[in-house]
Amino acid sequence: MVAAVGYVAAGIGFGLLVPGITHVAMRNIAGPVAGAASAVLNSSRQLGTAVGLALVGAIGAATTQHTWTNSRFGDTGSGSASIATGNLQGIPAHMQDTARSAFEMGYHVALGVCIASLLLAVGLSLRALKQQTPRTEALRVKEPSL
Repeated sequence: MVAAVGYVAAGIGFGLLVPGITHVAMRNIAGPVAGAASAVLNSSRQLGTAVGLALVGAIGAATTQHTWTNSRFGDTGSGSASIATGNLQGIPAHMQDTARSAFEMGYHVALGVCIASLLLAVGLSLRALKQQTPRTEALRVKEPSL
């Protein structure tokens, strides 16, 4: 259930984030370089997604490993590496509940980092959308004075 709430929040956050970032990044780009600017924007978004996903995975795995190491079975060394990936094969039956709890803790921390990052990005995007640039203000139609 917690994961479902996290996925919904992440989906909403990403849905709110992308249009704002695209608008802010492209609003002052001149016509002749708009294609190149769009390519740079999309490439940087994909690179950011890949790096972000790797970072979140590393945070989740580190939290799982830390939780397992600090458990009552952490000093036994039984399958420690596989627990960070959620693989419980080879873990003795009496250790599986603790291993599952360690994996869930890592998953929840990683999902929390994702949600916090998305909320921060949405806030920054909304703040940037409110800022007017000199070029944007110059393009506004001025009402004739009577």
